Amino acid sequence: MITPNLEKFARSGVILNSSYVQYYCSPSRNSFMTGYFPYHTGLQHDVISAGEPRYVPANFTMLPEVLRTAGYKTHIVGKWHLGMCNWKYTPTYRGFDSYFGYYDGTEDYYTHMTGDGYDLRSNTSVAKDPSDTHFNYLFTQKAIEVIEGHDPNTPLFLYLPFHLVHDPLQVPEKYENMYKSIETVDRRVYCGMVSMMDESFGNITAALDRAGLLDNALLIFTTDNGGPVIHAANNWPLRGAKTTFWEGGTRGVAFVWSKNLVSKAGTITNEMMHAVDWFPTILHLAGAEAPSDIDGVNQWEMLSQGAASNRFEFVYNIDTIMNSTAIRYKDYKLMTGSPGNYNDWYPLPKFTGEESGQFLFSNNSERDSQWGPQLFNIRNDPEERVNLADSEPEMLQFMMARLHKWMVSGVPPQNAPVDPKSDPKNWGGVWTPGDCSSYKNGANYIDGETEGRAECRGSGGDVNSFSVLLSPLLKITRNTSLVFNYVRSLPATLSVFVATCTEIIEVFPEQTDNKSPPPLIYINPSVVKIGFRARRADVGYVVGLNDVKLQAARSTDLSGFTEIQSTEVENSNIIRQQQQQQQQRNLAVILLFGEEELWALASYVVKTESD
Repeated sequence: MITPNLEKFARSGVILNSSYVQYYCSPSRNSFMTGYFPYHTGLQHDVISAGEPRYVPANFTMLPEVLRTAGYKTHIVGKWHLGMCNWKYTPTYRGFDSYFGYYDGTEDYYTHMTGDGYDLRSNTSVAKDPSDTHFNYLFTQKAIEVIEGHDPNTPLFLYLPFHLVHDPLQVPEKYENMYKSIETVDRRVYCGMVSMMDESFGNITAALDRAGLLDNALLIFTTDNGGPVIHAANNWPLRGAKTTFWEGGTRGVAFVWSKNLVSKAGTITNEMMHAVDWFPTILHLAGAEAPSDIDGVNQWEMLSQGAASNRFEFVYNIDTIMNSTAIRYKDYKLMTGSPGNYNDWYPLPKFTGEESGQFLFSNNSERDSQWGPQLFNIRNDPEERVNLADSEPEMLQFMMARLHKWMVSGVPPQNAPVDPKSDPKNWGGVWTPGDCSSYKNGANYIDGETEGRAECRGSGGDVNSFSVLLSPLLKITRNTSLVFNYVRSLPATLSVFVATCTEIIEVFPEQTDNKSPPPLIYINPSVVKIGFRARRADVGYVVGLNDVKLQAARSTDLSGFTEIQSTEVENSNIIRQQQQQQQQRNLAVILLFGEEELWALASYVVKTESD
């Protein structure tokens, strides 16, 4: 490819040959901006869709928020893709002084449309573009304006998440014509998009130089996932592609450059780096302090002086919706479940994107249910061709234990149906933040097999906040857990409440008798330990009535509830307790927060059936 500007800076900087990102757009941006693996924030499954009430929870501090308190001016030009269902989850409410770009994950480069909605913003205002200018021209111009208008006496953080080279494959003809020798149209356009991005990179760095900012700048260039082979990208000889846990989907292109800050310029490092590490590394350079419990580690000595990496393991992803996991420990990589739909090695495309998609889907769908544990030595086998699960059983056992260690600290995915109220037709044809009424910050989850879709998500410990489980009724199996995300200071008190027979009759008068229900929930051990990040605590249920729907009132009034158990909450790792009842359980649950540090759980059992 023709990329003179990127090559110039990469070759005179430090090329990161073992830089890892997430398998998809939103999860990687979550890692960059928070320093947490996405399975710790609920963004581990898929990407945030336009109109989906999903976002980085507000109790996770974003990078620009910390930098702004350290005196930096913070600006973003480009793609957001970290939630927009409420204004408070958009860039200028998450620490950025200014924003020019689009909220969703992809859209037409010229019309700036995502589906039926227009998506281009200047801060919070709709930015109209009657001339249908290619996104990259707009973003480059805006970035240069930010640079030229910046006070050189104030530190600057400029975040430039280009739309290039994401689909749709669209580029002005002059860039496509740079690759006339390539027969495949999609590949020719894709290469043209890369060259267009390279030109923008050159124009922006030239603007930094003219403004006198380049001499003391640190430039970080990184992808957010592997290349999508269905859109003519190429990860050869690595296995897989974007959307998969293979190296081709997660080992990214990256380099850093600085004229005066990097002493090992002109080098290539094979030391391990992960997207979550940028958060603490940048804060270290800014003289700011990162939260102590983040997943990222400061890698500045490795980047600037060629020191050994401070990282020896990481989580590719833990996705409980797909029952797929992948972790790395030193040279070894473990994957369980299906790693995705692109599971082979793909040379340069010899067929169209549509044809490749059909081929890959039919090639892999039959195998998805047959994936056993897969163990690779990435140092010896970076192309992931030899599964060592059978030949190295002790290492497999060790890696499975490491996986369990990581899994117990995770939270369930936040994925939720697109909110019909978000339809651009309701907002003048523009994608517009609303109120996230069906999804609140923080999250308390009921995690288990359900019939239909149940919501039980709360505001993460805010005073007098609450969460409500709507219809239909849950079908809860023995693996179901309640997960609490507690963001206030500990210790505190966790109390369990149960409604009396009177309240049950009021909700379902035709389904009850005059007997008081038995206790609905037991908690074992007596002390429930909950950490700062969301942890998991298993609880048990009695059997309730099947196929009954609940319309629950939103109320924090605990009158009429009987407290059946109260226990102290300590600030440490959760103690997990297996459930003792194995039968299927059907019930409706309302989660409530009391005032200040008091947590309350209110549950209705419609009818108790014998085991």
